[in-house]
Amino acid sequence: VYDAKIAVGYQFKMCDSSFTLSPLVGYSWHGQHLKDRHLRGDYYNYFCDYYDGNHSKYHARWNGPFIGFDFEYYFGCWCDWDWQIFGAYEFHWAEYHAKADWNLRPDLFDGFHHRSRRAYGHYFDIGVKWDFCECWTLAVKGEFQWWWAKHGHDRARFFEESFGDVETDCYVTIPLEHVRWDSAAVSVSLGMVF
Repeated sequence: VYDAKIAVGYQFKMCDSSFTLSPLVGYSWHGQHLKDRHLRGDYYNYFCDYYDGNHSKYHARWNGPFIGFDFEYYFGCWCDWDWQIFGAYEFHWAEYHAKADWNLRPDLFDGFHHRSRRAYGHYFDIGVKWDFCECWTLAVKGEFQWWWAKHGHDRARFFEESFGDVETDCYVTIPLEHVRWDSAAVSVSLGMVF
């Protein structure tokens, strides 16, 4: 998986600079590249003679603009440590693209393609940071993402035939009902200022 974003904003300082709020506007790219190497199930076992291996791949991409904000709050010194709460929220408008080589479906020669121009996402993170020495910092952060796409299309090639120099391919396109991606992460970081 990967996440990349670029954003610009302005930092507003309040409460004697102990609280900062930064409205943001930006663009982001998110992707998942998944492989299933151990396919199981009745459908697979029934058609296993048609497969060249039992691997499936799914590549999905979400990209588009977003708006949001970052915040930081320094809540003073305690036991000679500087403490800070920080976080961010973003709302995303995105396009969703996906391609799959799905060995569970031997009737789909090239897998299938998903596309939706109506995709959305929420991104939220919150954390605590301690400056526990003159140059050392320790932080714990939780990060959450909810994405969904709807009203797109699912396209697959299900038939091919050749007659001499003429090749015929048949495609079927059906509505893409709903796609969801939810993820969460907890990270711990140790940093040194030099």
